[in-house]
Amino acid sequence: MGFKTSLLVYASGEPAELLRTPPPPLDPAQTSALVAVTHPGWTATSGTADGTLADDIHPSEGSVYAGSFPGIDVLCDREVMVDYPSQLPAQYRAPGGG
Repeated sequence: MGFKTSLLVYASGEPAELLRTPPPPLDPAQTSALVAVTHPGWTATSGTADGTLADDIHPSEGSVYAGSFPGIDVLCDREVMVDYPSQLPAQYRAPGGG
């Protein structure tokens, strides 16, 4: 039995350390901007429900979970399930350009 993950993390520091600390408040505007960059032209409804990586790490097809916090952005999306980062479409590589 396995566990599927659909996780992409953009971080300005060490992701493991940033994920271990209690999260600061979610930045809704930055979260919306992240989804807009990674899903151009997407006209989905945004939600404000809280979730955890354990619950949301592999969303259903057509769903995306995202969170933007100081120093780290987290995107859960089945479209990021590739074998190598170089296989990610450009829109997923753009936010981590540095």
